[in-house]
Amino acid sequence: FVPFVALHLTIFYVSAACIFILRRKNKWPEHTGFDPSFDQTFYIAWHMPMMVMAFPLGLMATMAGREVWLTGDRFMEYGYISDPLVSEIGTWFICFIAVDVVLLLMHRLGGKEICLHHAIFATGAVFWVRHCCAPLTMCILMTQELSTPWLNLFTLCRAYKGLSSIWTQGSFLIFAVLFYIFRVFFNTFGTVHFLCEVLHGFWGSPALRMPRWEGVASALVMLAQWSLQIYWARKIALKFYHSIQNREAN
Repeated sequence: FVPFVALHLTIFYVSAACIFILRRKNKWPEHTGFDPSFDQTFYIAWHMPMMVMAFPLGLMATMAGREVWLTGDRFMEYGYISDPLVSEIGTWFICFIAVDVVLLLMHRLGGKEICLHHAIFATGAVFWVRHCCAPLTMCILMTQELSTPWLNLFTLCRAYKGLSSIWTQGSFLIFAVLFYIFRVFFNTFGTVHFLCEVLHGFWGSPALRMPRWEGVASALVMLAQWSLQIYWARKIALKFYHSIQNREAN
């Protein structure tokens, strides 16, 4: 886990140092004022680690999840993790959550929604780390990170170029497409699949390698994270709707 922690901290603090130096030399652009949080150097730097790490993490999860799914074996999907790649994915994500929570608290970054997101996934991580099982569910959840770099790019473009910029609109469009693919479609599939496995354990041979009460608790965590993604999906859909309305009005 040390390399993952070191990578996260290095990207964050090197980014913060570069931004600080450029600001001192008046070479860092001024933000539009859309979000006053961009007055903070550490808040800007906070967007950088997952712009670098999310793509390889999501790609690894996609590859590993595909291999698990193709086995067609419930006990491979929900049994103990035996694939080193899945273990690597889990370790990386746990390190990300741990380091990010420390940075959020230390530098007073992020809002209520990101804190809720981290609380939900940290709770789920406790169950999965405790028993090292359910590789399919873990991989499906980690593929969601493929949309994160585009979200962070959109946030930065919106702050520095404004909503009318082609860069802002383009990054938002790519983010929205990936969001609905991975955080809505695949996430819904993974959540339903996990709930079915938990229910199956009540009357059949359980493949999920954790006590029944922890399986039920994990199912509630899955429902909580799915609900959060659907809440965000609705906000994205409303942004598109209002954008189309404004264009027609003009």
